[in-house]
Amino acid sequence: PIGILLLAALMELLQLVSFGRQQFASRIPVLCGAFSAVLAMTLGVLLMSGASMEGALVESHFNWGIATAAAAVLTLSIRSLPGFESVALVRGAFRCVLFAACLIMVWASHKGASITHGESYLTDYMPWLEDGGPSEDDKALAAGLALPMEEREVYAHLIAPIFQGKCYDCHQTRSFKGGLVMDTPEGLLAGGETGLAVVPGDLARSLAITRVHLPLADEEHMPPANEPQLGEGEVRLLEWWIAEGAPFEGSIRELEPADELSEAIDLVTGDLLAALEQVPEEEEHSLSEEEVAALREPYAPAFQALMTEYEGRIRYLTAQSEYVIVTCFQ
Repeated sequence: PIGILLLAALMELLQLVSFGRQQFASRIPVLCGAFSAVLAMTLGVLLMSGASMEGALVESHFNWGIATAAAAVLTLSIRSLPGFESVALVRGAFRCVLFAACLIMVWASHKGASITHGESYLTDYMPWLEDGGPSEDDKALAAGLALPMEEREVYAHLIAPIFQGKCYDCHQTRSFKGGLVMDTPEGLLAGGETGLAVVPGDLARSLAITRVHLPLADEEHMPPANEPQLGEGEVRLLEWWIAEGAPFEGSIRELEPADELSEAIDLVTGDLLAALEQVPEEEEHSLSEEEVAALREPYAPAFQALMTEYEGRIRYLTAQSEYVIVTCFQ
C-alpha cells in the first residue's frame, strides 16, 4: 500500500497547490491502496503467528499496521460518499484522513524496517554524519578482551558475544521468535515455546546445544541454514560453559578450563577482535600506503615468518595499520 496511498496523497496535494487547475481521479488509487493495506495487514498477521514473533517492537509494528489498514478503509469510505464532488467539507475531510493515513503508514513501515535492519538503520549510513567510531559496548568488550586471559569474564567476554553474533537477530528483547529471548540471562534460562535453551550442567536438555548439532538441512537446526553458523571453537566454548553450570558471573580463572580449551578461546577471541576492528587511540590519523610500508619494512621478513608459523594467531590490525595483534593463552 505504500506507493499507492502516497500516489493518491500526491494527486490531492497537486490539486491543492494548483488551486484546482490540475484534476486527478483519486478513487481508483484509494480503492487499490485500501485493498492492499488490508491484504498486507492480513498477511502480516499470518506471518507473525507462523513465525511466533513477539517483542515490543513487533507489537508496535503490528498495531500500527492495523491502524494503517483502518485509516485506508476510512479514507475509501469518505471518498465513496455521494456528496464527495459537491460538498467541500467532505472533500476536506477526505484529504485530512488520507494524509493522516499516509503518516500512519510511514510510521508503521519504519517500525517494520527497524525489526529487520535495526532501530538506527535510518542514520547508520547517512553520508553527512561523521563516523562516531566503535559503540560504548564495543569499546567495553574490546577492553575486556585485552585483559589477561584468566581475568576475562566468561559470560560477558566469551559467551554473550557468541550469542550476539549468531542468535540475537531473531532472539533479542525488542523482537524475538518462538518466545525465546537470548540477550538476557533471565531469557536464556526461561527458554522458549519448544523448551529450554540453556539448562545449567545438562547439555542433553539444552536446546542451544542440541540444535546446533542437528544436520544443516534439518528445519530445527540453529542457526538457520541461511544464517552464519557457529564455528567449532564457539560450540566447544558453549558446551564447556553449560557443563560448568552456565554461570553469568565469574572469570575464566575461576572456572579452570582444561588446557585443550585454550585453542578454542584463542580462536574465538581473535575472531571477536577482528569483528570489532578496534583501533588503538594513538591511530586516529590515516596513513598512506607508502607510510605504512615504511613502518612495516624493518621487521617485515621476521613478521611474515611468525605469521606462517602461528597462522591465525598473529596479524596486522588492519590493512592500513602498522599495529599488530597477537592472540595467545597464558
